[in-house]
Amino acid sequence: MKKWLGIILVLVIALLALIYAYQVFLPKGKIISLESIIPDEAIYYIYSYNFDSKIRDFQSSSFFKQIAESEFYNKSVNPIIEKVKKRLPLLSELFKKDSGLAIFSFGNIEDPHMGLVDFGDFLFLLRIDPKKYNNINKSLTDFYLSLAAKGKVSFNKYKEFKITNYKLSETKTTISYVLLADVILVSNNKDLIQKSIDLFKDKNKNSLINDKGFQRIIGKIKKDSLLWGYVNNKKYYQEILKEYTLSSLHSHESEEIKLLNSMKIKPFVNLMNVLDTSSFYIDYDKLKQGFISKGYNTFDKSQDIDNILSIISGKLIDTNTFNLIPRNITGYYGGNQDFVNSWRFLKKFLSATDEMMKEGMKADKRYSQFKDRIDEMPNFEDFLKIVESYLGVNIENEVLPLLGNDFGIVFVHLEDASIRFGSNQSDTELPMQQLNMPFMFPQGYGFLEVKDTANAQMLIDKMARNLVNNLNKFIQEQKQKFQEQYGI
Repeated sequence: MKKWLGIILVLVIALLALIYAYQVFLPKGKIISLESIIPDEAIYYIYSYNFDSKIRDFQSSSFFKQIAESEFYNKSVNPIIEKVKKRLPLLSELFKKDSGLAIFSFGNIEDPHMGLVDFGDFLFLLRIDPKKYNNINKSLTDFYLSLAAKGKVSFNKYKEFKITNYKLSETKTTISYVLLADVILVSNNKDLIQKSIDLFKDKNKNSLINDKGFQRIIGKIKKDSLLWGYVNNKKYYQEILKEYTLSSLHSHESEEIKLLNSMKIKPFVNLMNVLDTSSFYIDYDKLKQGFISKGYNTFDKSQDIDNILSIISGKLIDTNTFNLIPRNITGYYGGNQDFVNSWRFLKKFLSATDEMMKEGMKADKRYSQFKDRIDEMPNFEDFLKIVESYLGVNIENEVLPLLGNDFGIVFVHLEDASIRFGSNQSDTELPMQQLNMPFMFPQGYGFLEVKDTANAQMLIDKMARNLVNNLNKFIQEQKQKFQEQYGI
């Protein structure tokens, strides 16, 4: 009997020890998905699972080797990666599980020299191995301390969770982070972290995962891809509209003028009402050693007052167009579009955008001395007339009727290039400080389906001939003006 009592006592003690260890050392609660603790007002969201492993696969491809051998990568990209790795030694550990980035507002650069840089509100989420939390936490702490202003580290508690805040040097930005269960949250807006804590405690109310727009489109994507993303188009355009409205409110125009201005942005508002959500995914194909990307959109047809959705042809891409693409290329994008309706919508949309821009400039104090001349600024219609005059054709009446629906853009290879700032005025002057900024410029071409090959070729020849003649004429006119002005 005593033997059994001893065994039972040992089992009870062991059970109590396990319960204590679970409560003390393991995170409380469990987060099934990152989207369950992201507020539903997110404009953008990008997600990846085990990003570290997928990037390693990509780095072994011939496509990456082409990039890695470029001057752009070695001078601009790789130094930044190495600097981050040095400051954050456990970088790869942060991306072995779920990771996500949600954007809630647009940024604004007022004066970078004075630290007046608004990055926009973001929320960065990383799921980690609880066993490695102490090491990861120390690595993150050291990283943020290296960026923070001296003595500008603070702590606060919200619903039993400790939030750490770092005031970054030379900016007005404060970075906050907290551990929720096995997920680390980092944000430049402490309110977003508190909202995530509320979602964690209140079991996902008003979270992204419960958003109807998110639910409608997220089933389309490939969840195990390299990364996938979601865009709330309504919130995106509402953010743009809000910025425009705020500038209009500061205007000293009469109420009648303000009403007229509001009518000018009506096409923009109509577009905003039709566009609902978008999603996409990018995946790395080991067999083809390249990336595959697909995108999806949802629309609200009941709000399509301007017949915006007519730009979608409703046809599948003709697979015969793939025969036009060489095998050893860098990239390809293909699509199917109703170009006639797309052109009409584009003209209407760009005209409305021109009006919005001009009204915004009128309301901006920086342009007050040019206010009387803002309406004289060239717009899209003016630019179109110049293009048509040089080509000698009417795009709407002569070009568009010949176009089909299929089109494609082919990137043959990537070429190193550089932008140079500063130059020497003469051999006798002291050399100015020069700055070469390397970048990668894609070499490629595009193609469009045409309905009548013979007439299309005649039209192309006509446009090329007119363009050459008109450019030569323009050059001669400018040369003559120069000679008359300077007597040469």
